[in-house]
Amino acid sequence: MQKFNSVDELVNTIRPVDPVYCIRPNSIKSACGWFKSNFPGKILYAVKTNPNEEVIKHIGDSGINQFDVASINEIKLIKKVFPKARAYYMNTVKNREHIKEAYFNYNIRDFALDTKEEFQKIIETTNGAKDLTLYVRVSISN
Repeated sequence: MQKFNSVDELVNTIRPVDPVYCIRPNSIKSACGWFKSNFPGKILYAVKTNPNEEVIKHIGDSGINQFDVASINEIKLIKKVFPKARAYYMNTVKNREHIKEAYFNYNIRDFALDTKEEFQKIIETTNGAKDLTLYVRVSISN
């Protein structure tokens, strides 16, 4: 990966036609440190906000090692970069093949759901697993 001292230098040097990532590792480290110091709860990075592998590496290296994933590709990315990281499959609508792959191939044990049908699908697809943690999203009318 090429490194530049500024965005101007990058643009003037490579004259990109397609979008490019400008990753600032120190800013990522600083933001992660601030968040860890100021948020008392469990911290999960939502991979969908920026699934760039370099960004994920910097976030994990900054001590955030739990990830909110919404797809099997996000799970694969996290497990590639940090094989022991805990990932939470928080998309409330998942197909059976992805549930099966997440559970049996990637050791995903945390799943979100918001319907009886999704609950049944998770239970059936994991063969009635007893080691699941399920997060039920409840909609309450005002």
